[in-house]
Formats: sequence, C-alpha cells, structure tokens
Amino acid sequence: NLTAGVHRVPVEVTTEDERVQVVSVDPNFVDVTLEPFVSIEFAPTYSITDPETLPLGYKLGEISLSPGSISVKGPEQFVEQVNEVRTEIAIEGRKNSFQESQLVVPLDVDGQLINGIRLEPAEVLISVPVEQTEQTRQVPIYADIKADTIEDNYEINSVLISPPTVTLIGDELVVQQVGEFLATAPISLTNVFSEINLDVPLLLPE
Repeated sequence: NLTAGVHRVPVEVTTEDERVQVVSVDPNFVDVTLEPFVSIEFAPTYSITDPETLPLGYKLGEISLSPGSISVKGPEQFVEQVNEVRTEIAIEGRKNSFQESQLVVPLDVDGQLINGIRLEPAEVLISVPVEQTEQTRQVPIYADIKADTIEDNYEINSVLISPPTVTLIGDELVVQQVGEFLATAPISLTNVFSEINLDVPLLLPE
C-alpha cells in the first residue's frame, strides 16, 4: 500500500528449504522508488520518408491512419515526455493506392525515441491514396542540325545529346500528339570548324 515516491523498505529473506537458516541480511533496508503508472491517448501521426520518389504526374490524396487513437502507458515520468506517436510511410515510386500496417513509436519534442513505455495498439493500418493528375510520357530528343549550314569540306563525326530523353507532363491529348521524338530548335553550324557545346531549347507542343 505504498504511495508514489521514495520508500525505505526492509529486506525479508525466505526459503522453502528447511535446511537453510538465514543468519543475517545486509543491507537490512533498501530504497525503492515508486512512480505512478499512467495512460494517455495520442492521435497517431506520420512522416513520408521518400517523397521524392512519387512519380511525375501523380499526387497523394488524404492519408488515413486506423485506429485514430493510441494508448501510451507506462511510468509517469516517461509518458509525460511523449510529444507524438509516429509511423513512417515509404512511397517507393508507387503509382497505385495502397494499404499497409506499420509500427508506431513514441517520440519526444526533439523527435527522439522514448523507451520504457508501451503502446496499445503497437501498429496502425495506413491507407495512402495515389492519384494521377497529369499524363506523362518519355520521348527521345532529336537534334535538328541544319545540314546546309555545315562548312565546305567538313562533316559531323558524332552528336551527343544530354539528357537523351525528356519526360512530357500535361494534358493527355497534348502529350499524345507529340510524335516519336521531341526536336530541338534548329541548330546552325555556320562558321563552326571544331567541336562545340550548345544549350538548345526544345520545341514544345502548344
């Protein structure tokens, strides 16, 4: 019937072996610290670990976690440190909505893990809607070099395009109207007699 706090209690030694006789006990007393056992409810939160992997032309809908409440139980001094219970979501380049169960962990105000407490339940069911907002299509780039501008007695040995492809994003009808490649603006080689590096704009569909 001890209350919370520090208590000095006697040490009692018992044995079921009648041949054993307790001669002395050292120390006779020990200090015991009792803390209140408490339980607090938290709404689970989430963080997305890899938002950069969401494909172009897609967006996330409203993410839901179930259940909507987690019981944090344990010694009062530990439970009071909890600022949130959080789970992590990995997109991993997915283009379709998905559900999965993930652990939740108790974190303090600095985002550090708190040990010595229990969460009930320890997992949540995550529902992540993934929606396509725009059409995407990857096409190669064609360098539109004007052959009639090449100087006499010169020829092109090679053409390197970087990057070699481009991803089109936009209205489905417009994106699909683009042919098998996307051309650059016309490139003139007038007065060019050696290797050159050029930044050339692409001719985008209207």
